[in-house]
Amino acid sequence: MLCAGCSDLKVGHGLKSIALDCVESPSLSNRDCKNQFYDDDQTLKKFKAAIEKANRIPGALDYQSEYTMTLAYKNGNQSVFYFSLTSNRDYNGLIVEQSNSENGYSIPKDKANELRDIVYR
Repeated sequence: MLCAGCSDLKVGHGLKSIALDCVESPSLSNRDCKNQFYDDDQTLKKFKAAIEKANRIPGALDYQSEYTMTLAYKNGNQSVFYFSLTSNRDYNGLIVEQSNSENGYSIPKDKANELRDIVYR
């Protein structure tokens, strides 16, 4: 059962870095897309908060991702997601676990805009 405002996405302890790698797609207009790497605490906290506020999207997804997002942890583990943000501040963000790509999560617009301020600066 899904609960409004709940997310079952959790970022583990010991997050060390986040890498965003652009997805090449002829059908995406992602000229603003560039590979990025973050390891500063403030940025990691913003990504963690956005991921953990994401709400599960019911039903099957039809999406294209802008980035492959890799969360690396101090213990050597990694979590990999498909991630779409776009530069349009009127839209929610999208995150999908690579290991379970049929389940997607909507990042609320306010949190998505905080990430846009990082990713598209």
